[in-house]
Amino acid sequence: GIRDLVRSRGLGDVYKRKGINAEYGDSKPYSEEERQISLDARRGILNKILEFHEVPIGDLKFAKTKEMKEEDMNQVFQLHGQIKGYADKLVETQKLKEQVSEIIISKKQVASNINIEINKIRDQLLDWDSEQLVQVGAWSKHTGWKLFQKQLFDFKLTSSYEIKHIYKNKIESATWDKFEADKYTVKGQLRSGFNRGMQAEVVIYTHKKVRYANEIIEARNRLHNLIGQQESISVYLEEYKQQEQTYSESIQDLEQYIDKLKETLNELSSDYLPLHEAKRRLEEKLTWKKK
Repeated sequence: GIRDLVRSRGLGDVYKRKGINAEYGDSKPYSEEERQISLDARRGILNKILEFHEVPIGDLKFAKTKEMKEEDMNQVFQLHGQIKGYADKLVETQKLKEQVSEIIISKKQVASNINIEINKIRDQLLDWDSEQLVQVGAWSKHTGWKLFQKQLFDFKLTSSYEIKHIYKNKIESATWDKFEADKYTVKGQLRSGFNRGMQAEVVIYTHKKVRYANEIIEARNRLHNLIGQQESISVYLEEYKQQEQTYSESIQDLEQYIDKLKETLNELSSDYLPLHEAKRRLEEKLTWKKK
């Protein structure tokens, strides 16, 4: 490795060797021929190095020392515990998010059902709360003729609702002897012609908003309650959606942090160090020794 290389002499050493102590066996300077050979050898080595492909510095890795491996193994053990703890937290958070997601789905279904019912009630109110006529009572008479006789018929119609319209009809030979009407009652007499039969009818009507007044009140109360439920569910849904978003962000953060821990774990478990890590550790060692 790099540590095993013999320190090479610079060109300055070649020309300054006269001052080196003789006891090391290196007191004589190089001859001109020796200097030329040395320069040629150096040029050859340099040219050979220049032929090599460039290696990106960031891709260089360095073997760990035994001491480094022991230090890293202690951290590896700690990292395994941290990863497990964060992985358990991730599973727990995912379960909480699933629970909230199920609640959101359920609330949305309830809101959808309420909305359907609200629309039905509104449509029903549009139909009921109108002045469209609806029948609330009827009387009719159909008889054959009787020889040498006139027939007399009494009728009476009573309604629980205010009468808004009366329809009456008879054959031409019949006559209304009496016909009276107030808000809730219609009554009278009908006489047939001589030797004639009878065909007549009376129908009373009221407005739909009168006929369905009680139903309209109940429907409006029900509509009011449903709208209140719908608004409450909307508030809950917004809160649950915020919780779901918070859990989603936490899950993303946990996944990223676990990946980072695993990356660190892989580096610590490796027998080699990337350049930046080797440099950092070397600086730490130098700082510690200075202290």
